[in-house]
Order: sequence, then C-alpha cells, then structure tokens
Amino acid sequence: MAKQFKWVLGASSVLILAPILYAVQAYEALPAQMAIHFNLQNQADQWVAKPLAVFGLPIFMLLLQWVCVGISLIQQKGKPLAPRFERVVYSLIPILNVVVYVTMVSFNLGGKPDIRRIVLVLIGLVFIAIGNYLPTIPATAQNRLHWPKQPSQQLALRLNRRLGHYFVVAGVVLFGSLFFKPLVSALCLGGLLVGLVILLGRTVLTTN
Repeated sequence: MAKQFKWVLGASSVLILAPILYAVQAYEALPAQMAIHFNLQNQADQWVAKPLAVFGLPIFMLLLQWVCVGISLIQQKGKPLAPRFERVVYSLIPILNVVVYVTMVSFNLGGKPDIRRIVLVLIGLVFIAIGNYLPTIPATAQNRLHWPKQPSQQLALRLNRRLGHYFVVAGVVLFGSLFFKPLVSALCLGGLLVGLVILLGRTVLTTN
C-alpha cells in the first residue's frame, strides 16, 4: 500500500474513533435508548440501544472510510490522480462523523443542539468544498471512470467545471435556507438533489 494511503487511513481512523472518548466519559448519564435520527422539528424519531450508538456507529463509519480509501487505492493503483480533490473526499467521513456524533451525544445528554442547522451547514460546506476542487481534477483522471464512452479532454474539463459550479451554488442555497422555516430547507435540499441527478444524467449522455 502506498505510503500516502497508509497515512490517510491512520489519521482518519484516529479522527473517527476519537469522539468515542466523549461518550465513554458520560456513558452512565446517557439513556439506555439513544436518539440517532431527527425530523425537521428537531425531534427524535429513531432510537437504538446505547452500546450500538456509542460504539457501533463510529465503527461503521470507520469501515466505510476504509472501504472508500481501499476502492480509491485499487482504482488508482497507488498513484493519486487528483490529490487536492482526494484530500477533500478522504476528509468527508471523518469530519461528518465527528460533528454528527458529538451532536448526537450532546442531544442525548439533554442538550438542545439545532440539528437542522448543523446538518444543513455540514451539507452546504461539503457541497462548496467539492465544488471548489472538482475543476482541479485533470482530464486524464476521467479515464479511470466507467463512462459508456470516455469523454474528450475538453469535454471532461467542461463537465468538471459545470458540476463544480452546481455544487457551490447548491451550498449557498442551503445556507440561505437556514433563514427560513424547516420546510423551505427540506424543499431546497430535495430540489437540489433532483437537479444533481438530472445534471449527472445529462453528463453521462453527453459522453455517449
């Protein structure tokens, strides 16, 4: 395994598992059934047993991170094709896990975090980060993607820029929805996801 990927796995694994210490020191104060999902009104609507929430969720995220990095290693054969964009991708699961996990534990300890705003800020930041770095992916990296037909270099760069702009705009829209009622945020998020599916569909058709 390439040295870079070993470092990524090591650093991200520590970051993913570190928040467990926060839950462990408050373990006795946590309820036997912990809330892990919330509706638009900031109310819990799904619960799991405390051991599963405290230990199971981080372990699942750790395995997911290892799978993502492993797939990337296999596809790239140890040689990064878009280092700056890959750094963003590799950091997504660890950062999301830390924020979501700490928020979940805080809520179950009696805190009142605004789940909707926290989630939307996270998604918005992820969109903007991806959008900023998508145009940095070289056209040669497209050769590793399983398009029905490989796009030309000019087309690949144009598609990356188009998707990059979309993600940045999507992030800004989500930030703007924070100033309105939860329903507006839900509609914006749903509309943006539908728009992304349509854009990706057109992208695939364009490469044919």
